[in-house]
Amino acid sequence: MAPVRQIDVGRTLLDLAQVASVECPGRNLLGALEGEVRSEPRFAISANSWSSSLMDGEWFLVLHFKDHETMSPVPRKRHAVELYRLATDPECLRDVAQEEPEQARRLRAQLVEWLGEAQPTGFAAEGGVSISEIQELVALGYATGEEQVREEEPWMDPACDCEECLAFR
Repeated sequence: MAPVRQIDVGRTLLDLAQVASVECPGRNLLGALEGEVRSEPRFAISANSWSSSLMDGEWFLVLHFKDHETMSPVPRKRHAVELYRLATDPECLRDVAQEEPEQARRLRAQLVEWLGEAQPTGFAAEGGVSISEIQELVALGYATGEEQVREEEPWMDPACDCEECLAFR
């Protein structure tokens, strides 16, 4: 079965309730029960906006926005790319970006394009999160408590000429 998105659950429930006329993003997942295989690229931005990712079929690409440490012993470098083949490495332990440069280039371009489509307010809904909600997320381990303010600049400059980005031209 193909991966599904949370956004698809609402559409599916509305269709099951026979209220298909109600506008709701996503797609109906019922076709998957009958063997329909449909895979769409899935995009994400990590907590604190340290990186962004794209999952497309058997490929998973990560693009780092800034230098940072992870649970991995290898520090992540600004604008570095990691590429994993999910079919043979579902835990994303072996970066194959150097071995698959065309895949990395294609997926990175797709991710940068998606990032460029963001509105100045970002991808999040209006309203934001309250201080008490952030404190709860920190207590649960889902946030660091570090304030992250994103200036009104693009997530990723497609014309960036740093060493990492130049490797993809």
